[in-house]
Amino acid sequence: MPPVVTKDDIMKSVSDMIHSSSLIDSEIADKIGVSRQMVFKWRKGKVSSIRKPNLVSLANALNYRVEFDKDSITLDKLEIKMNNEEGEEMTLFAEEMIKDLRSDKQDLRETIISLKEENKALHTTIESMDRNLESLNERINRNQVTMPLLELDKFQNVVNVKEGIYMNVSPLFAQKLGYSVFELVGRSYYDVLAEEDRKKWIEVSVEINKTAFTDTPKECKQEISEYDVRFQTKDGKIINGKSKTKTLSNIIVMNEIDFLD
Repeated sequence: MPPVVTKDDIMKSVSDMIHSSSLIDSEIADKIGVSRQMVFKWRKGKVSSIRKPNLVSLANALNYRVEFDKDSITLDKLEIKMNNEEGEEMTLFAEEMIKDLRSDKQDLRETIISLKEENKALHTTIESMDRNLESLNERINRNQVTMPLLELDKFQNVVNVKEGIYMNVSPLFAQKLGYSVFELVGRSYYDVLAEEDRKKWIEVSVEINKTAFTDTPKECKQEISEYDVRFQTKDGKIINGKSKTKTLSNIIVMNEIDFLD
């Protein structure tokens, strides 16, 4: 800029400096220790003068060189030049930033893929639950069985022993085996028995079904029996228990499990 003499010239130069800067008013204000409103007034030419210390601070903040002569002030834009070493450092810094951005992009891509897989698994679980409930409804309708409206607590479950399915389970029982209630209702109770014991229990049930059950449920004398049983959790762990089984009808029983593990 050419040397300026009058106050109007000085304030015009101040306004031009601020307008040419990429910084916003609040950033400039923070750099030189004045209010944002003051910087706004300088930029808009709403004040007639500026204090010398503020002019020097403003020039330094915006990369201008300021010189005070007896009768004038000179403001010149400084050119920022880097030597080779500084240039190499900036290049390395830029390359590192690019690598970080690419890494972040890859992490984001992997996160999206993971979320899609989790969403797919969730849909699969929901579909499985829907199938279990549909199967249970079909069996209930076919056998004219009403879901026992019992509020189960402890480690309890209600089983249709003719169909071999859970009709109701307590949250504690489901949680002990690593399932939700919805995952077990309508599911074969053989699924949660120790794998090596399933064949034995199926054979026992087949023999009982031949003689003990009719096609429809009916009231019968309530009896209580106790059995040793081994369960297999969702993650494959075997846990031992003792089942106290109470007959609710000729095809429905309620089991209360005393887990030993």
